[in-house]
Amino acid sequence: MAQPLTAPLRVAIGKTVVPELPAEFTPRPALRQRLDAATPAQVVVISAPAGSGKTLLLADWVRQEEGLETAWISLDADDNDPRRLWSAVLASLLALSSPSRDARLQPVAAAAAAQRTQGDDLVEQLADALDSPESPVRIVLDDVQELTGREVLRDLARLIRRSPAGLRLVLASRTDPPISVPRLRLEGRLHELRADVLRFTLDDAAAMLRATGLELTAAQVAVLQARTEGWAAGLRLAALALRRTDDVSAFLTNFSGDERSVAEYLTVEILDGMSSDTQDFLRMVSVCSPLRAAVAVELSGRADADRLLDVLCHETPLVERTSPGNYRIHPLLRSYLVADLARQRPETYWRLQATAARWWLAEEEPVHALRHAERNGDPVLIAALVRASGVALFLGGDLGPLRRALAAVGADARTTDPWLALTAAITHLDARALPAAAVELENARRAWPETPDADLEILRACAELLATTQGLGTGSLPPVRDGAERPLPALEALLHASRGTAEFGNPRGIDVDLARSELQQALDLARMHDLAYLEVQCLYILAAVPPCRGICES
Repeated sequence: MAQPLTAPLRVAIGKTVVPELPAEFTPRPALRQRLDAATPAQVVVISAPAGSGKTLLLADWVRQEEGLETAWISLDADDNDPRRLWSAVLASLLALSSPSRDARLQPVAAAAAAQRTQGDDLVEQLADALDSPESPVRIVLDDVQELTGREVLRDLARLIRRSPAGLRLVLASRTDPPISVPRLRLEGRLHELRADVLRFTLDDAAAMLRATGLELTAAQVAVLQARTEGWAAGLRLAALALRRTDDVSAFLTNFSGDERSVAEYLTVEILDGMSSDTQDFLRMVSVCSPLRAAVAVELSGRADADRLLDVLCHETPLVERTSPGNYRIHPLLRSYLVADLARQRPETYWRLQATAARWWLAEEEPVHALRHAERNGDPVLIAALVRASGVALFLGGDLGPLRRALAAVGADARTTDPWLALTAAITHLDARALPAAAVELENARRAWPETPDADLEILRACAELLATTQGLGTGSLPPVRDGAERPLPALEALLHASRGTAEFGNPRGIDVDLARSELQQALDLARMHDLAYLEVQCLYILAAVPPCRGICES
């Protein structure tokens, strides 16, 4: 019997984890009360510039014992792929403890991963699953400004229009999310907190500064609060600089107020207060976000990177520990460090991006690996990563990063490298983009080597088999040698799935037992190697085998 599906796609580590609060975090009970005042039917929108404290406020709020269960999703640019976005939402929901809600969500997760439903239909199913007031749940989408794709924004707007009885939706963004905010406001369905509300009051600023160990006069606090206009990041940066100065009055006299000048001035002030070794360490590890202690060791060459990061966490709130062994450098500081490294030491910057790419690949995190390879800009490195992990990315459902990588290597590379061309062909077949798939299949045939290795033969067989199911087959399939070594697990799984799927289009008649056997082997490998997209597709096709047998035998 098939095991229950717990998540439609693999979700990146930390994406659905509520961020940890730094030691110097200053609770803001008045803002928590404002959030609590939202009615069940209202969408909570927190819209304010970077550094306003949106994420930490929400992280503190959702941790309250009397609060609802919360599914947290930290968004990034890759979530403009609707399947990736809704997979993260479903994975976060399924990680909560509500058997009755899980029973309603499991079919939605399966349908999402198998692509049986897309767009409006998927959102309708999710809304139906959450339309029970008996087990309400809060969904927090952080960094909504990352969502720019037409399809994901349409899906989000549709979910908001449905307003499921069991859903409390919270959106945090640097700008107003494009979800018909004026209409929601007019209908009384919007509960909004904006930059003016998030600004630190005099009392808030005094509490934050005391939490960092500073004892300032009321007049000095007032100067800082006025100059920063209560901007949380500006106050935190000012606190860091003040801890390193002997002349508070002179600092306050020279202190400017707008976000950009505060960030630039205080970032330099903070770095100037660090040793050259520490500055160099931060520059090197800043290329990674998220930042794990182990990759910091690799990037910096320092075996004590974990200890040094912990020290920095205590010395500055601009370096935070998000979970054991995982850290975050404040975006203002990190962007400065990365830009400075790329400008002053470009060769080191390129080398570190390549190092990070290879490290993430070894950790079986190909999405992060490809992101760093793209920043490195070396098409040879990107191509090597696609060869190493392209099939696994495809079967895991990470099609957005894979397609960007295939575009980055360029059309010329795909005309001379059959592995790249076949990988591209499979992604086009999955999207039903048949003309593009036909071009890549022809590229692979023309560039075919005289002595291909066994894995390349298997990949071509998979692509050709899948092409026959969409009318692009040549009528003859390339042979697959029985190699002495088993192929890569993802490749082996794809071969079994391709054989099983192609059997349903066999012009000589369907061998149902063969199709079932091949798909079951693919399913077993998918479960063993966390190939969630393939797993659900196999479950979906296998569920159709018994009716198909009846048709074939009638």
